[in-house]
Amino acid sequence: MLYFDHTYTNDPRHRFLKRLEKLGFNLDEKGVEHPGRQFCRFIMFPKPSSPRKCTYLEFVNVKPGGDAITKPGISLGYSKALKSVIDNPQTAKKAALLISMWIEGKERKRKKAG
Repeated sequence: MLYFDHTYTNDPRHRFLKRLEKLGFNLDEKGVEHPGRQFCRFIMFPKPSSPRKCTYLEFVNVKPGGDAITKPGISLGYSKALKSVIDNPQTAKKAALLISMWIEGKERKRKKAG
């Protein structure tokens, strides 16, 4: 089964994340450092029906000399072995469709706003 796992975005010095905290969002206590000097903080949302039991927003603060994130993105998960996704054309098509639907939705919102 293919499922939405999380979304991520560049957030210099975690400014936007701190604003969300002031608005009442609960920040996860843990942080993670990814390769490329990318320091991440999270807002978690319970999702009992998902294989991971939660989904989350990831805010990435890239330190000087690190690998920049130029665009926000989404991460999908699969409840079986990754090889079964690659070997199954139907699953690959579903993943591509989910991504294109998400992009189209973002484009529609941008056009309406603008």
